[in-house]
Order: sequence, then structure tokens, then C-alpha cells
Amino acid sequence: MRSAGVHEARPLGGNEKAFWRLSEASPLNFALVAHVRPGLDPARVEAALAGLQARHPLLRARIELRDGQPWFAWPRDLPAPPLERRTVDPSGWLAELEIALRRVIPWREAPLLRALLLDHGDQGATFLLVFHHAIADGLSGAMAMRDVLWEAVTGKPRSPAIYTRSVAAESALPPNARGLGGGLRRLGTLAGMAAEGARLRDPLKLAVLRPAAPHERTFHLEPRRFDAAVTTSLADRARAAGSTVHGAIGAAMLMGVARAAGVAGERTVAFGSPINVRERLVPPMGEQLGR
Repeated sequence: MRSAGVHEARPLGGNEKAFWRLSEASPLNFALVAHVRPGLDPARVEAALAGLQARHPLLRARIELRDGQPWFAWPRDLPAPPLERRTVDPSGWLAELEIALRRVIPWREAPLLRALLLDHGDQGATFLLVFHHAIADGLSGAMAMRDVLWEAVTGKPRSPAIYTRSVAAESALPPNARGLGGGLRRLGTLAGMAAEGARLRDPLKLAVLRPAAPHERTFHLEPRRFDAAVTTSLADRARAAGSTVHGAIGAAMLMGVARAAGVAGERTVAFGSPINVRERLVPPMGEQLGR
């Protein structure tokens, strides 16, 4: 057990609460995966995980109910993020990842993170970070993965930043997005999105092998790897088209869905792509773990 500074309890924000509730129906964990060369020292990975936890308040938090509502609470003593270690064949990492994603991360216990190191012998290792979705998103998860590997390899943190305060993103909106005026603007944006969705409403029907209740549904992954040349080309093409890599991959997924639904001709679709507003928050969120 290690002692950590105690943060004042706070209620979950709207996005945090939404993902917490969704996870109650079926685990909505997400993971970051890194394939690494031989020689990654598990002891240094454990030290790097402890360092990451010390810098990010949400890695020291658990969730508790207060009058039926979820709050983040910070216990005085908590364990460092555990590192599970297994020796598996290089081809076995995908099955291990699917199992890890399906496992419930108990929200009443801190930390809301799992780490798994799969040793492939002289073929290196696969390192997994699995988060409860209430405390992080893909962007902050990728930063966490980068920081852990950096410290595990170099022996020192990549950044000296230590975050002392965790706030819900909506409570850190800039002044022009707060109050009655900000609320009306947000409501107008949502209304516009709803109207656009209604205008384009023409649902695709996909074949369903077997209907399943939410708690019966599970994860199955189809991994795709892009080498440095393809990644660079994809980023350049996306920028030239006024899009992002996320938007380009999303478009490819939409095309795949259309083919699976038997669509042969052209269709107009609406696709929402997230944007990074971390530096526009007050104070800026920077690379702090969170949603």
C-alpha cells in the first residue's frame, strides 16, 4: 500500500456519469496496446505505473454512491496499479486483450486501471493498459501509455507535470460556454445535430447472427496494423481533405458497414468525429488523465 495526497471528493461530470452508467449494463472498458522489443523490465514497468498514478488524480480515485449518485472519492491509502504478467505465444495477445476488455473493473476500488504484460520471449512483449471508461478516453489513454513506456525505458518521467486537481470537463468550460448563454448555445448545437440526423435518417439493416441483451454482448476485435509509411500517408491525405486520421478511419468503417448492409449505390451519411478541446478549457487540461 502507498500513501497519496487526498483529493476532495467530487460528483462525476455528465460524460463521466454516462460512461459509468453504460458500464453498469456491460463492461465498457477500453485499452491501449503496445508491441515492444525484448528486454522490457517488468520491475521498471511497475515503477513507471506507480509514477503515472502519482501524477494523475483519477488513477487514485474510486467511485462511491452518495444519495444514489456517483462521486469520485480519494482514499488515503491505495495500492499501486497492479501489473499482471503472463507468458504467451506472440499470436495469443489478441485473445488476452479480448478477455481483459470483458473483465469488470470494480469501480468501488482504486485504481480503475489494469496493466498486463504478455511476454513473448525473444519476440518481445505486448503491453496492455485497460481503463474504466469513466476516468479516461482514448487520447488521455494514449498519453498514459506513452508516459509509462518512456519511464520504463529511460528510468525517468517524460514530463515533470504533476496534476493536483481533477475537475469534470463541463465545469472547466470557457466563460462564453457557461451560464444561460452558453447553455442555450449548447442546446442549439444539439438541436442542430438532432435535426441533421432526422433529415438523413435512413437506417442500414445489418445481419444479426443472434439477438443479445446488453449484458450478453461482448468484445471481438479485428486488428489492423499500419507501418510508418502508411501512417504518414494517411495523415497527409486526411489533412489535405480537411479531415483527421480519426475521420478517415471512421469513413472506412462506414464504407465497411454499408457493404455489410448490401448498399451498392451512394448514400449520404452523418458522421460525428470528436475534437480535442483540452487546451480551451479553463484551466487547460493538458495531458491530464480524464475525459
